[in-house]
Amino acid sequence: MSTHPAGFYRTIIGSEPRSGITIVFLHGFLQQHSCWRDTAQALSDIHGHDALLLDFYYHGASGPAPGSTLGPQDLVRQLRAALEELGWQHRRLVLAGLSLGGAVALHYWLAYPETVSRLVLVGSGGLSERRECSLSPHLSWLTRLGLQYLKALPRAEWMSHPLRDSLHEVRCRATLAAAAPEYGVPQDIPEWLREANVPLSLVVGGLDVMHTPQLKRWAAGRTIQFLPSNADRPLRTASTAPLSVQDSLTYFYAKREGERFKQSSNAALEQLHQQESNVLRVIYTPYMDHVLLCHSIASLKLWKIPHLWTSRELDSRL
Repeated sequence: MSTHPAGFYRTIIGSEPRSGITIVFLHGFLQQHSCWRDTAQALSDIHGHDALLLDFYYHGASGPAPGSTLGPQDLVRQLRAALEELGWQHRRLVLAGLSLGGAVALHYWLAYPETVSRLVLVGSGGLSERRECSLSPHLSWLTRLGLQYLKALPRAEWMSHPLRDSLHEVRCRATLAAAAPEYGVPQDIPEWLREANVPLSLVVGGLDVMHTPQLKRWAAGRTIQFLPSNADRPLRTASTAPLSVQDSLTYFYAKREGERFKQSSNAALEQLHQQESNVLRVIYTPYMDHVLLCHSIASLKLWKIPHLWTSRELDSRL
């Protein structure tokens, strides 16, 4: 287990060094970098992009955070340390964040906006949730309640070092979980991203009750462009997980727009590239909940949608 300030990370060097694209993949809570491995490898092999995959503190092969607590800002500092160690801190980055990783990506953009070229957020945290629509606020409340009991535990001298370390790990993870669903992200972030002309793409699950889609809030006035999903097949059927009326309407609209997108001419696609900062690209997966979205990200084959990751307009700025 790595106790280095940058934690454990893995790099994939693209087959085309001149592609100029570096993608940073950030996993979700209680996950590790391997959830992004297939996507990162395919993007590197097919499109020649460099990639960085990171295990957050107390996740995967990474050890504890240098400080006594663990929050989104600690993970931002960890990512920065990894980039500086690689000498990639001045590169223009594409940040791909899954769940918690999406919130970390947003915090990183706030800290280093000049180095972030675009964001790809999958089932992302960062926005507040209505209690009647999401489980996340309820789980956060229960976690905060548990933290009060943990803090009240006396520091007994008889505790062995492994036991104290384990208790500290539980406290750190619980502190991170208690910050959901906002994770300290300013709620005006969609508007700030649009004003800064940062291209934004979302992958959302129709059955996600942890971080609900909230497309209008994320769009902040952008035009919503639905893209076709590349998933091999639905992972759940309507008979076992029926869609709400709203989800059904969104799904059929997404399907219709996806067909239109497939039939678009090259000229139309070029115009879309030129105006991408005013477009919110959305891949809507109607039968996926949050757990399936987090653990089945490779099934979406996001590497088959190259304009999620780059565009001619972006390449001209690199």
